[in-house]
Amino acid sequence: MGRQPGWSRPYDGDMPRHIDQDVHSAFVEFRNGSKMMTSAGWGAVLHCNQVRAKNTSRQREHLMVCPGYQSVLKEKIPANNLRHQFDEDDVASSLALPTPSLTLDFRMSIRVKPKLSIGTANFGRESWISCVGGQWAGRFGKGILLPGGQDKQTMVKDMATRIDASYLLQTNDEQPALITCKVKGWWTGDRDVMERLQDPVAADNVAAHRYLFRVVIELETGDERYADVNTGLWVGSGCRRGAEIVYDAHRVS
Repeated sequence: MGRQPGWSRPYDGDMPRHIDQDVHSAFVEFRNGSKMMTSAGWGAVLHCNQVRAKNTSRQREHLMVCPGYQSVLKEKIPANNLRHQFDEDDVASSLALPTPSLTLDFRMSIRVKPKLSIGTANFGRESWISCVGGQWAGRFGKGILLPGGQDKQTMVKDMATRIDASYLLQTNDEQPALITCKVKGWWTGDRDVMERLQDPVAADNVAAHRYLFRVVIELETGDERYADVNTGLWVGSGCRRGAEIVYDAHRVS
């Protein structure tokens, strides 16, 4: 690859050897215990707040293993920054947007009936799975899943399965609130793994990391005590254990 601006050698996967000025610019420097910009003393790394002596070699060595700095460095490489894919006069080429963060917010454990096969429809082999109950617990409350929820699954090529489910959550308040829960996503994996997951007994012996069970989740309620969920969005990871489906829901913020 060609040289990037400010690099003394081509990028080969390690942190390039910056000139001294570039290395020092990653540090806020100290003297006599008080923070100040100076050419002498000690420096705190801007990206992790660790303190290092003002020694170019030692600072460079730290930057090579500093996760925060490496993340910033990757964004400076045109191939890793989508903004470089836009024309210079397009606002998208210079606009910096915040990166969403994820927080584990609640878990659902759903007990289900055996799958009912509908047959091959327009988009694949369809099945219905009925919810007979369950429970949920999270940062904003806890309660049960009421019977009657439905999970429509559509199996397409290589047994990849589209998930489209609706459940009804009830809180354990003295006067319970009802929260609708919509789950949409995909269940994918190697064909032999997906085949084993179709058998409720064999599914118990398949580790969750052997397949991808990824969904988006939306909640809605008319109860003012839980109105905050109406504007929330969650991404989830699931697994199948016999007659039970378990989801972890991570709130996007």
